[in-house]
Amino acid sequence: MAEFWDEEAPRTRAPVPTGDAKAKHPRNRPAPAVPEPAPPEGSSVPLFDEGVAQQFAQLLAAGLSQTQATRYIVPSLRGQVLDRVAAKWANSRLVLDAVTALNAGAWHQLSDDQRISIALTQHRADCAYFLYTHRLEDASAEEMAKIEMAREVLEKFTQGAIDPTDPLAAFARAAKEIMAGALGPTPAQLAGATVDYREAPQLGRVPEDDVLN
Repeated sequence: MAEFWDEEAPRTRAPVPTGDAKAKHPRNRPAPAVPEPAPPEGSSVPLFDEGVAQQFAQLLAAGLSQTQATRYIVPSLRGQVLDRVAAKWANSRLVLDAVTALNAGAWHQLSDDQRISIALTQHRADCAYFLYTHRLEDASAEEMAKIEMAREVLEKFTQGAIDPTDPLAAFARAAKEIMAGALGPTPAQLAGATVDYREAPQLGRVPEDDVLN
């Protein structure tokens, strides 16, 4: 071991570089910059202003992903350039302001009802866009499951399907049947109403005389 480390030999250290020598040291040199991928020839990215940001936010609300929304605005973008532009746009302050305007307020300042309504509307938009852009003959097994889920969500929404176990749903069914009569409810209508007061006990049973008088 003496040939590698001699306790009696004087210990010397390389001088610590300072000033210009420190800046020129290989460990202190900045890493070479990675050039941004060049856009495809003949393509141009528009100036990202409030108008483009509003369109981008509207496309997101319509169910498109940030990449799909970016390519919708600039169809010629591809690959890494598309991904980088999409990420940059999606995280811009202009888009955040545009989304806030669409939602009529910042997310954390909205009421619970407003947030739920926005979330459900966005979910239906996502389902609609997925269903619109995927064809059965080309769909994989995983995509088929999503297609079926999206179809069920949209059909229930368009048909006004209501959860039968929901007390408010029971009231809604009764109200729709009563309002269907132009001259008001008849005893036959009341007898045939599908409201189940076991589902909506807070409504109570309303005597026919009280309703008709």
